[in-house]
Amino acid sequence: MNKRELIETLEEIKENSRRSIKIDKHEDYWRGKTEAYVNLIGLAKQLDEPQQLIMPKFFDDWAKQVIAERDKFYAISLIARVGWGYGVDYELSENRSPSERKKLANWLVEGSVGDYPNKKKATEALLYGYEVEKEPLYVIKKDNDYITYVSLGKKSYERNYTKNKKEAIRLKKEDAEALSVVFGGEVTEG
Repeated sequence: MNKRELIETLEEIKENSRRSIKIDKHEDYWRGKTEAYVNLIGLAKQLDEPQQLIMPKFFDDWAKQVIAERDKFYAISLIARVGWGYGVDYELSENRSPSERKKLANWLVEGSVGDYPNKKKATEALLYGYEVEKEPLYVIKKDNDYITYVSLGKKSYERNYTKNKKEAIRLKKEDAEALSVVFGGEVTEG
């Protein structure tokens, strides 16, 4: 049961108690019970919802690959053994060539002084769910103006500019860098 379901259940019980006030000779009992449920609902609304963990894209790619072939508990076992002479290799290819997972393995043991906070975070993410870290987007700035529109033709191109950064077109870093070569200007995080 989650917070929303708890509140809905308490609301339903409270309404049943409220209806009983007028039809039962023990009105004071039903008023007290109704008031108790009002207080319980107030407390339930104050409960903290667990925050979804934000995980890097390379973790998500790896986790999806392992879970597709095995399950999340196998992925957790691979995470647990990192730092004990093992990596997070999980070979999906038929020839069983080593996978490129050094970035994930390094991240899992990063900053660890015996407690491995990223291993714990990765395990909790697999158990309770997670969101993937959003890739930052970039804008192209040229002479205090930002590019808002781009159209590339075979022999020419069009573009529009604005002074307002909020109206600028947002691109992945590699795309922004490529267009900045064509149009000139500098790439900044937007």
